[in-house]
Amino acid sequence: MIFFFRITGAAPPNLIIFDLDLPYTSGLDALKRLHNLVPPIPTIIYSDLIEYEGHPDIQKTEAFVEKNDDPARLFEVVNGVIAKHYQNQPQS
Repeated sequence: MIFFFRITGAAPPNLIIFDLDLPYTSGLDALKRLHNLVPPIPTIIYSDLIEYEGHPDIQKTEAFVEKNDDPARLFEVVNGVIAKHYQNQPQS
């Protein structure tokens, strides 16, 4: 089975929080497709698959947060990524 996903809507999301553990496909293959989105969307990996943390495709993301970490760590990373990528855009 081939797995496809589509991001649709009036505007793309500001951030993707992505788990590598996907059914029917490799999380790394799906991540490669995310890297090709135009415009690019900042991506945080949130996963138990820590053996992939040093993988080159993971290094292209904004951050890797292990699911076993304190959930406050994920919120901290999300806030940092949003601030970094959208600091010069007007608040709505």
